[in-house]
Amino acid sequence: MANPKQLSLRTDAYGNILYPVVLPNTTPVACGSTTTVTAASIAGKNLTNTGAVGGVVTTLPAANAMPNQGFRFYMTVAQTHAFSPIATDKIWLAGSGVVDKDLEIAAVIGNYADLYSDGTDWHCTGHSGVVTKEA
Repeated sequence: MANPKQLSLRTDAYGNILYPVVLPNTTPVACGSTTTVTAASIAGKNLTNTGAVGGVVTTLPAANAMPNQGFRFYMTVAQTHAFSPIATDKIWLAGSGVVDKDLEIAAVIGNYADLYSDGTDWHCTGHSGVVTKEA
């Protein structure tokens, strides 16, 4: 497990890392087409793929633009969705983080992924359904 002090994260009384939580009543932001998002447009937000008519790729801002912040992506349309980090960033999932590899969410309504930036890399801190890394 990563040292919470390295990641500048808070921990509870038992040493568990406390990641930011996106509230369910946060106004959703639709990412229904391939786009590049900014830190201001996604930090602390619920993103959806509402309006997607095919697979979508969202290019993330640099992890250092959103230190200690995150967002949730929720599938509302049965179309694949991928998150692409900038060329120098990683997205970590299940202990695997490779520079410039996408995080992919299967085309099932209800799947979601929580992404968090520690200021250096992106981390998938929770998900439901099939979420994979680009090979």
